[in-house]
Amino acid sequence: MTSFELFTSSPILCALGFLILVLVNVQLSLSTPDMSEVCKLQFKCGDITAGYPFWGNEGGTYGRQRLCGHEDLELYCENDTTIMWINRVDYRVLNINESAQVLKIARQDYLSGFCPPDEKLVDTTIDSTLFEYSPGYENFTLRYGVPSGQITCSIEEMEKHFNYMDGLISKVEFGPMISFTVNVMVLETSLQEAKRSLSGLEEALKQGFEVKWKVSDMEFCYKCIQSGGSCGYHNIGNQTICNRPDQLFPHFQDQGASASIFMVLLITIPK
Repeated sequence: MTSFELFTSSPILCALGFLILVLVNVQLSLSTPDMSEVCKLQFKCGDITAGYPFWGNEGGTYGRQRLCGHEDLELYCENDTTIMWINRVDYRVLNINESAQVLKIARQDYLSGFCPPDEKLVDTTIDSTLFEYSPGYENFTLRYGVPSGQITCSIEEMEKHFNYMDGLISKVEFGPMISFTVNVMVLETSLQEAKRSLSGLEEALKQGFEVKWKVSDMEFCYKCIQSGGSCGYHNIGNQTICNRPDQLFPHFQDQGASASIFMVLLITIPK
């Protein structure tokens, strides 16, 4: 007789196994928060509201836990301004269109002038596995050729003391010079103004640019929400999960009709 046959044929062992499963279920229920409710909470900061696949401001009044979103889509709230970190650059979040999966962002370091700190002299790039640029935007190269130590942030001061043409900020003087370039994204319809003047470039950068996020299984998430559940993200398995109020464990799309994790108790007894 196999161990499974012995287990299923013994009323005492069956009862013992059932009791253990009930105790485990109760213990998990008491120690584990209801993620179906936790992940229904929205991230809120200023006039920005976001649900799945975003998370951030954990522990805050209007925050979302890490398990409720993709690990690389964290949002920060600073003085009612939503900030996002992408490839070493801070971006201000201008708008989130969840139905279209479109995020509108602007470089934070260029919203108050044109002299970002040395460590922020980074091109505007995105994680191509997670985002793609929306159509209608073009890469624009901002070039600097200025005396060392004489970069000023103020647009007004730069227009007074520096030359600008077609993306080149320059000033001819004797002494050490520094040269560097930074690539930014601007709206195609604003490109000519951005080339013509610093004030035009400033306005183009303030408008920001749009990217579309490429988190998989979003359709599965919409169906989950319609069924009364909430969405989270399994960062190890790289897939959307559905937290349902009537189930202890999350549901994965590829689980089929079964939404639970079954526990099997096998007691090995020598023949």
